[in-house]
Amino acid sequence: MKTIVITPGDPAGIGPEVTAKALLKLESKLKKSSILIFGSRNPFHRYPKILRAKNISFIEPPIHPKPGFQAGWSIEQATQLVLSSPKDHVLITGPIHKQRLNDGGYRFQGHTDFL
Repeated sequence: MKTIVITPGDPAGIGPEVTAKALLKLESKLKKSSILIFGSRNPFHRYPKILRAKNISFIEPPIHPKPGFQAGWSIEQATQLVLSSPKDHVLITGPIHKQRLNDGGYRFQGHTDFL
């Protein structure tokens, strides 16, 4: 079984909410899956069920004043993990704010350009 690696996007944007709602909707189908979220737990505080789930883990990004940095860092780190063992992982990306991503030091026009 592959580990589902998720980058929820900009922590100050809609990405964590979209990620949380998708995980809750697919909960019964994902019970046996291992889920690794590259992103802060903080935006998920409104979804305690996700924070308590035994099959969901978080890799916290470094603290940084610009949320775009955290989104970029998460994409970068998650991609490195998936590329290191592609047979074991699948990558799912959440929405990002392109200008914030650029302001955070990642000069890409979106996920396609980044990847």
